[in-house]
Amino acid sequence: MKETKRILSLLLVAAMLAAMFCTVLVGCDKGDKKPSEKPTSAPTSAPTETPTEAPVDNSKISYKVNVKSAGGMALKDVMVFIYNGENIVGYITTDETGTGTTELPKNDAYKAVVTTMPEGYKAEESYAFVNGTAEVILTSGVVVGENAPATYKLGSIMHDFTIKKYDDGEELTLSEVLKEKKMVLINYWYDGCVYCLQEFPEIDDENRKLALSIRAIEEAEKKAAEAEARAAEKAARDAERAEEEKRIAEERADMAPYIVGSI
Repeated sequence: MKETKRILSLLLVAAMLAAMFCTVLVGCDKGDKKPSEKPTSAPTSAPTETPTEAPVDNSKISYKVNVKSAGGMALKDVMVFIYNGENIVGYITTDETGTGTTELPKNDAYKAVVTTMPEGYKAEESYAFVNGTAEVILTSGVVVGENAPATYKLGSIMHDFTIKKYDDGEELTLSEVLKEKKMVLINYWYDGCVYCLQEFPEIDDENRKLALSIRAIEEAEKKAAEAEARAAEKAARDAERAEEEKRIAEERADMAPYIVGSI
């Protein structure tokens, strides 16, 4: 009887141990899922992608600058810097047609700044590019306080000067006249110039049409013409005298010898 109770007690203990061992195995199996196992359902949200920057266009296009005077004359050898903000990105120098070109990356913010121009011209602070072209118009004024050049060429700005009218001695200063007039036509002539006399009627017509301030500068040219005329008259007299002396010498050579007296 005692032996039977002992065997039953051992079986009960064995059963309890087996139950405890199975519980431990099941718990380990649930908590130790391998990370390599694939999920059985789709993710609720798509993975986030890293944004990428847009590609930069570094291709270059041609930019052109046209430089003219207010009267429409193309100006050569004008230097223009091209700015992007405060930075200089290029420059051009105009040719005989008043044009200069350069290639730069496309940018609508470029501006043209004139740095070197002929004496007497004035430029604005900057000029904008429209469709790749900057139109530069330079104004001008009389050059005051500088030594005038010996000669002027087309496009040169007149230096200030003062003259006296030969008829009444009135003094005229160019800069003072331009304070009242928008335009002054200066005509250099002298009374022996046939072409000057021929153009006077046309000048007078334009004066009536445009109300120009016309001053005919003639005094110096008149004096020069008078001096030239005097020189021509003297040369003619000298030529006549030389011809007369030659004639007299020839007549004497042709005369036959004769006896003045004898002893």
